[in-house]
Amino acid sequence: MSISEDHFLFLKGNWTIDRSTNGFGYMLGSASFLPLSGDLPTLAYQETGVFVTTQGENLNFYREYIYSLNKGIIEVHFASQQKKQGFFHALTFSSSNVATATHPCRDDLYRATYTFLNENSFSLAYDIKGPKKHIRIETVFKRKESEETN
Repeated sequence: MSISEDHFLFLKGNWTIDRSTNGFGYMLGSASFLPLSGDLPTLAYQETGVFVTTQGENLNFYREYIYSLNKGIIEVHFASQQKKQGFFHALTFSSSNVATATHPCRDDLYRATYTFLNENSFSLAYDIKGPKKHIRIETVFKRKESEETN
């Protein structure tokens, strides 16, 4: 199996998420990567939780993506109701535990770094830069205890 295939299979399951954003607040929640039927190995990603702003407001959040393994490459698509809505990025592995991806969005550039920490956790950091943006979003994913692969 390739590094991409190993990491794609690693993602499957349920996770807790702890996300920080520089200067805006933090988020706590849960995420899942669950198999979808189709031609390619595909995982539906969904996350939900609460965003606590620096002003103390609690805001609910929800997001979904589709992760596909296509010819040994992990591709990520925006999604709605488990249907692909457009290409987001593809992961490029620079080592056995680090992958990067980029996504241009109008005048902004999103740079993602996936770091696979151990068999039960990984992190995802986005550096977003543009004329009016300089944001870093860091998320730590921990496999839910009932699913740990010790």
